[in-house]
Amino acid sequence: MIDADDLPDGWTVATIEDLCTLNPKHPATVGDATEVSFVPMAAVSDLDGRIVGTETRKYGEVKKGYTHFADGDVIFAKITPCMENGKAASVRGLVNGLACGTTEFFVFRSRGAVDQDYLFHFIRQESFRKAARATMQSGVGQARVPKEFVLSTELPLPPLAEQRRIVAKVEELMARSRAARAALAEVPTLLEQFRQSVLASAFRGDLTADWRAKNPTAEPASVLLDRIRAERRKQWESKYPKKKYVAPEPVDDTDLPELPEGWCWATIGELSEWVKDGTHWPPATTSSGVPFIGIRNVIDGEIDWATVDNWVSEATHASLTEKYPPTPGDVLYTAVGATFGRAFPIRDDRKFIFQRHIAHIRPLRVVTSEYLIGAINSPFGFQQSRTFARGAAQPTVTLTELKKMVIPLCPFEEQEQVAKTVERMSITLGSLRTLFGILLADLDTLDQSTLAKAFRGELVPQDPADEPAASLLARIRSGVSATRSVERGRVKFYILLLLRTWNNPLSREMLERGLVLMLNADVRRAILGRSKPAPKRGKKPATPPRFVTGLDLFLGEMLDDGDLVPGPEAGFFAEGQHGFDLVAVPQIDLDAVRETAEAMKVIHKDKLQATDADIVSALHGEIYELVS
Repeated sequence: MIDADDLPDGWTVATIEDLCTLNPKHPATVGDATEVSFVPMAAVSDLDGRIVGTETRKYGEVKKGYTHFADGDVIFAKITPCMENGKAASVRGLVNGLACGTTEFFVFRSRGAVDQDYLFHFIRQESFRKAARATMQSGVGQARVPKEFVLSTELPLPPLAEQRRIVAKVEELMARSRAARAALAEVPTLLEQFRQSVLASAFRGDLTADWRAKNPTAEPASVLLDRIRAERRKQWESKYPKKKYVAPEPVDDTDLPELPEGWCWATIGELSEWVKDGTHWPPATTSSGVPFIGIRNVIDGEIDWATVDNWVSEATHASLTEKYPPTPGDVLYTAVGATFGRAFPIRDDRKFIFQRHIAHIRPLRVVTSEYLIGAINSPFGFQQSRTFARGAAQPTVTLTELKKMVIPLCPFEEQEQVAKTVERMSITLGSLRTLFGILLADLDTLDQSTLAKAFRGELVPQDPADEPAASLLARIRSGVSATRSVERGRVKFYILLLLRTWNNPLSREMLERGLVLMLNADVRRAILGRSKPAPKRGKKPATPPRFVTGLDLFLGEMLDDGDLVPGPEAGFFAEGQHGFDLVAVPQIDLDAVRETAEAMKVIHKDKLQATDADIVSALHGEIYELVS
C-alpha cells in the first residue's frame, strides 16, 4: 500500500476503481452503420503503446462479443504473455473516436480526476506488471489478470495540472530513450555485416597476405590435398581389398573465384573423416539424463543448454553414439529450418545426442575445425548452403550436398593464421554484443527509474496554486461525478472555437460572457445534450447569470491548459487589448462550428445560414433565452 504521508503536498492516494469506469460500453445512440476502428491484440505495440494496423468495420458487426473503447480511454492487456510484454495503449486517433477489440483488454475511462496519459504510464511500469503477474488466474491455456486486482490497485495521485506536467516530462525523456533504442537497433545488423566482411576477407586470403610474403616456402595446399587423397585411397584399399576404389572428381574451378598462390579448392567430403547426421527416430526421452539436442536448441551458432528439455538414458546415448561419438574438435552444422547453414564446434566432452537435422562433421587432421567452420560460415560458404537447400517453407541441405560444398584450402600453417584472425573477430563481436545487451538493459532501467521518480513526485516541481487532488477525489467519492470537470472543459473548448471564428478585437465583455457560459449549468446541459430541462422563470426577461471566478481566473485556466499563449505574436487576440493568442486551439472551419452551434440549439431555425456576426450574437444573448 502507498503511504500518503510520503507523498508531496497536494497529492493523495486513490484506487483505479475510484478514478475510472472499467470496461464501459458505447452509448446506445451509436448506430449500427457507424464506422469504428477494430483493434486486435496484435495492433497494440508492446514497445511504445501505439495502436497500428487497425481495421475499419461497421459498429453493428462488432458491437457484440467485443470490448468497447474510445478516444481518451486507456487499454491494458489482461492475458499472458501480452500483459508481461507491456501491451497497453493511451487511445487516440480512432475512426469516429470509437473502437471495438478483443475481450482480452481491460478498458479504463477516467472520471475526470486522472489524466489519460498519466494512467497509461502508471500501468506501463514494470512494478505494476509484476504485481499483476503475481495475481494472474489460470484460464483455458492462458492466465489472466483478475478484475479485482485492477480495481483495487492504488496509485499516487497529484493535482490534475501536475499530472499533465509529469506526462509532458515523461514523454520528453521517453522520446530520448526511443531515439537511443532506434540507434541501438542498427547495431546487430552492423555487427553481422562486420562479421561477414571479416570472414569474406579471411577466406579470400586478404588478411594473411603478409604471412604468405614472409613464408614463400610453405607447402602449397594442392600438395597437401594430393597427400590426403593418396592416404584416403590407401585406407579404402586396405579396408575393402576386393572393391574398386573410385577417386573423387576433382573440383571444377572454372566458375570459382580466383585464389591466392598456394591455395586450392576442396570439398568438405574430401577434408572430412565422415559427414553424418543425428538420430532419425525420436528416442525414448526421460526427465533427466543425457541431453537430446534439437534445432531449436541451437541459438546464434551455439548449443543453448538452458533450453534443453529432452533427455535420454545413458544406455540410449551409448547405443546411438557408439560408431560416431561427438567429440571436441568435431563440427556440427544446422541443415534445416530458419537457422540452416551455420557451422559451430563441439567445445567440450559433455555427453549429448542430436536429431537428424544437425549434421556431424569430423575434419581430417590436415584441416583445423576452426578453419572449416569459418569457411562454411563465410559469405561464399553460406551462399552454397542457400543454393543446395531444398524446400521453400523449410530449407534443407542434405548430407550429399553438404559433402559437395567447396571451400578454399590454404597451407596448414596459414590455416592457423586465418583461424586466429577469425577468433579475434569473434572475441571482439562477443564483447560488442555484451555491451549492446548492457546498453539495452540500461535503457530499460532508465525508463523504469524515470517512471518511479514521476510517481514519487520527483520529476517536476509542485505548484502550490494547483487544486489538491483530494478535493476533486472527494467529489467523486461523495457521488458527484467528476464528469463535471470534463464537461467544463468541453464547454470551454466550444467557447474557444466560437472565439476562433471571430476576426475582430474582442472586448472584455465578450470574454466575461464566455466565462458565464462556461460556468452556467443550464448552458452545459444544452451544449452536452442533457435531457433535464432548465427551470422555467415565467415571463421575466432572462439575464445573464453572475459569473463566479472572474475573467482573470478564466484566462489563467486557459493558459494553464495550453489553450492560450501570451501574445501578441499571432492570432486575432493580437490586435485586442488582452495580449493573448489562441494559437493552441485546433484550426476548425466555420462550417464545423455552425454545425455544432445548430446541434446545441444555439441558433434559431431561421438562422441556419448564420454569419460570423450571428454566431457571436448568439454567444452574447440568444443562448440565455433558450436555456432560461
